[in-house]
Amino acid sequence: MEGKVESVIKNLRYRFLIINQEYYLIDIWQSMWQMLIPFSFWIFPKSVYKVQDTNILKKLKKTDTKQGNTSGLGILGAGIGVVIANLLRMLGNYFELQSSYFVNVVIAVLVLVMVFLLFGFISRVYKSRIYKVVKLDQLPKERLCIKPKSSNHFFVVLLYYFVFLCLTLFAFIGFVQLGDVLIVIFMGLFMSVFLVANILIQLKGDIIVNFK
Repeated sequence: MEGKVESVIKNLRYRFLIINQEYYLIDIWQSMWQMLIPFSFWIFPKSVYKVQDTNILKKLKKTDTKQGNTSGLGILGAGIGVVIANLLRMLGNYFELQSSYFVNVVIAVLVLVMVFLLFGFISRVYKSRIYKVVKLDQLPKERLCIKPKSSNHFFVVLLYYFVFLCLTLFAFIGFVQLGDVLIVIFMGLFMSVFLVANILIQLKGDIIVNFK
């Protein structure tokens, strides 16, 4: 069965699925595992919520796609900026310090935890924004599977995923070995971009779905 994906205004976590001229809301950040393994979006069934109220649709549908995308990405950019600012403040004098491998591992892990916490916070902000308009648990719920819209789309996401995963791992190892604060900052940035991979799974356009 064919469908179409549309963006939700000022919200990167949710998408509209249009199937047989009916609107459904889907949460593309349903779990942290899905953020770590975005391909699970195409493997496991997803919960969708049917929206029948036209007033809700008007509030959530984009009226200016460019403006909406900029707002959403702006929130992510601001969040990543907070991580960088905190790292610079906490580790600004690290160039002058000598530390062991163990200390470097602890610092690198703390940076990754900060990135996860940041994305968790952003995810909750987006969820709160949706629930101010509609309570999803009060809508009719269905389960469906979504397939890649093309082989090119699949390989683009695959390449993006593994490139930034490898960059994150290399930066982690490099910081543990060298203790250079710039490396750990770039590691945080690479991890942030890696976690955004699932946004590329379904930005917009045609899709193939199967109801369960």
